[in-house]
Formats: sequence, structure tokens, C-alpha cells
Amino acid sequence: MSIAEMLKEAGVVQPGNVRLSSGGTAAAYFDVKRAYGSPHVLRILAKTLAERLPRETTTVAAMGYGGITLASVIAAQQDYKLTLVREKEKSHGLPGLLHGYVPSRSDAVAIIDDVCTTGGSLQRVITALESTGARILGGYVVVQRGIVQNAAPVVALVHASELTREKFSLLK
Repeated sequence: MSIAEMLKEAGVVQPGNVRLSSGGTAAAYFDVKRAYGSPHVLRILAKTLAERLPRETTTVAAMGYGGITLASVIAAQQDYKLTLVREKEKSHGLPGLLHGYVPSRSDAVAIIDDVCTTGGSLQRVITALESTGARILGGYVVVQRGIVQNAAPVVALVHASELTREKFSLLK
């Protein structure tokens, strides 16, 4: 069974006019987290995405439930260091945006996420990692929804068009 078929069978494609984190709206929402409910599918997604990571990868980083869940499994399966990135600092607890392993100049970081639309989330992770001096290898995602608008390359397991019958497009 292909990754696209697995995702469809897991009910990842949610039709309806939905607002995206990028601010736009779309005719379908890709809820990859639904697939995470199946340990078998989660392991396959993590293994398949890990196979796409460059050899020099030392660390995986992620932000948000969709990315952190997948990055955690990849880190455990492949023995990579794991960096958890907060979207914004908390008003309590320990300060900072980076938790878990904080990369250094000697690290090569692959950013993991479930879905990429414009690359905005990817860019926020890159910005949070800039001060570490680590080399950013790119974004590695399960579903690529749209055209990424930043300099980091994005590698996806499937494109949105593989999950829907109609040609996928952002409504706004």
C-alpha cells in the first residue's frame, strides 16, 4: 500500500472550507495526526521520512503536535538528537524557544513537520535555530500542500494532489 493510500485509509483528508495556519483557506484539510493513531502507520511514516534525510543529519527539530510526534519517533528509531521548538516563549517555567537538545555549530538539522503549505512554520523553526549556528538541511514533511516561500528545500512523502481527486488549490 502506498503512503497516499495509507493516509486516505486513515481518514487524513477532511473535506470542507478550512482556515489554514498560513492564514489562507482551502477546500480540504490534511489531518496527518489522524494517521498517528495507528502505531503501524506512524512507524511507517517515520521510517519512510527518515529514509529521505541526508546522511549528515545529526538532529531533527520540530514545532507543533504534527511535527513533534513524528520527529520524536524518527529520533528514537534513527538515534538522532531531538530539538523541540516552541512557537512563542511561555510566561512560566523555563525560558527559551528551544527545548530538548539545543544544536551547536557542528550539527546538521532536519526540520520535521506533518504538512507544509507556504513554509511559514518551517521558517519559524529556522529562525528559532539561527542563533545556534547549526546547519539547516531543509524541511521534511508528510504532505506538501502548496508552494514553499522560503530558501530551505522541502522534501515531501506525498503532494496534496495525490490525496484528492480534484486539483488542489488554496482558496485564498
